[in-house]
Amino acid sequence: NRLFDEYGTPVSVAAFAVVGYLMTLYYVVAEGIAEGMQPQVSFYHGEKSYAKIAKVAKLASLVSLVAGLAWLVVLNVFPNVVIGMFSSGNEALLQQATLGIRLHLSAMYLDGLIILASMYFLSVGKGGKALGISVANMLVQFPFLYVLPKFYGVEGVWLAMPISNIVLASIVLPVMWSDIYRQKRKQFALTPVIA
Repeated sequence: NRLFDEYGTPVSVAAFAVVGYLMTLYYVVAEGIAEGMQPQVSFYHGEKSYAKIAKVAKLASLVSLVAGLAWLVVLNVFPNVVIGMFSSGNEALLQQATLGIRLHLSAMYLDGLIILASMYFLSVGKGGKALGISVANMLVQFPFLYVLPKFYGVEGVWLAMPISNIVLASIVLPVMWSDIYRQKRKQFALTPVIA
């Protein structure tokens, strides 16, 4: 069946659910880091302390990145253990979910940075950009989900998310950091020099 060749079998769907749960464990951590950053960035934005915003954003990005990479290492080193939390004794599911971890979650840590970027723009009163990032984070996957399975079958489905994360992060993160550094430069330009 051509549909099964492109989008997988019921075992693939079950594996996708397992990998989705594993992704969610990182996602809630990344969301917590972003929400923890938000009040500080809002406060410093009101205070026009853009150098402090840069420090907070760097720290939040570093923590989110380290958490994502650490979880990715755990998942890749101990796939049997983590997948075993959801299923035991199903070899086909174990193989599919392990493939999912290797492919689907390979750029998972970028998702945390994309969440941070959205929260940053929300914190500095640029809700339109924050909303745009959130919507793009969902929509950018659709073209890849349509095209990749036609060439790579089930592996194409697994690869849609990491590729879309790379594409979105390569746009969103430079926009966020250029905004931070533009505000920081403006602050220093307006700071009076004391003779």
